[in-house]
Amino acid sequence: MTKPNYRYHKVHYRRIEAKAGELSFEQLCREALEAMDSHGQALSMRPDDRVMSVSDGDVQKQVLMNRVADLTTAVFGEICLVLPNDLQAMLRRSTKQLKLSNKTVATVFDLSEAHAPANSQFIRGTAYWLSIGNNLFFIQLNALSSRFVQSYLEWLVKSVAAKRGVVRTVESFLVEVDVSKTGDKGIGEIKNLRISGSSPRGLPVSVDDDEKKRPTSRRVKSEHQVSALAMPLVEAILGKQRAKSLADSLGPDEYLSASGEVRVSGSRTEQSRERIRKIAHEIADTTDAEVTVEGKDGKIKSGDVILRTDMPFALPVEGGTLLDFDNVADQLQKVYERFVEDKKIDP
Repeated sequence: MTKPNYRYHKVHYRRIEAKAGELSFEQLCREALEAMDSHGQALSMRPDDRVMSVSDGDVQKQVLMNRVADLTTAVFGEICLVLPNDLQAMLRRSTKQLKLSNKTVATVFDLSEAHAPANSQFIRGTAYWLSIGNNLFFIQLNALSSRFVQSYLEWLVKSVAAKRGVVRTVESFLVEVDVSKTGDKGIGEIKNLRISGSSPRGLPVSVDDDEKKRPTSRRVKSEHQVSALAMPLVEAILGKQRAKSLADSLGPDEYLSASGEVRVSGSRTEQSRERIRKIAHEIADTTDAEVTVEGKDGKIKSGDVILRTDMPFALPVEGGTLLDFDNVADQLQKVYERFVEDKKIDP
């Protein structure tokens, strides 16, 4: 029996923020691709004009739209990440003899780095995206992160949006699902609660000294003393006696802070499910800690819901990394239909 030539990838979902009466994100994408230049050519016919340059630290990268299609009911495209003048390590199966030390002479393969062939570039990441109304679905391959997907799509529709009087920032273009609409049901059965962060700093408190009371600066947030946040973690690591000894030794300009992560894993009961939801919101509202509630079909992170699901995608070449363009379009539309049917999103 022939093994199916497909691979599973995680489909991510975002809801685009839009005001009543504004064009949908799907319409903005469509208008951007149909926009004509001075020679009467649409953007869909001008691949060089679909290249966005971006600085990532000290590295110059390019994000570009390659294949893109208006599906009538949606807009679907393929985004690639490339690095100009990028090098790729290659192993040539030609051999040579090298003296590698005073004692070692070995026959090795030729290992070197080379640029891509003329008029070519190595692809460092790929993403496929589908926009239906104000719903966006995308999958990421290799090093093309959601940050690049978000920045590119905003760059793509920016001029069209401006002409239409639609003003959005990078942060507001792609927003997670409203937690009030989906709640815990949207992300499926809760599997994990994760709280991570550092104890904050703020109000001064006093500690007792053997001879006298002295003020010492300990950092807190609101009315929470830092010891209430940091000490349990310090005690868990050092033990209560050593933790107390450490706290007692602090000078006037010293304070305790701690970074850590707490997890609650496993399938939830109805009672613990509700309690986790309340704790997550309380902690997110009163501290700088990052609170993540993970479920089967997504997660709630810092109050926002991020939906996702796994889907199989066909590979045109067995063992390859690129996906079949038409199959991805079909599969992403199926995810949309499933989310609408399950009432996780609005059509």
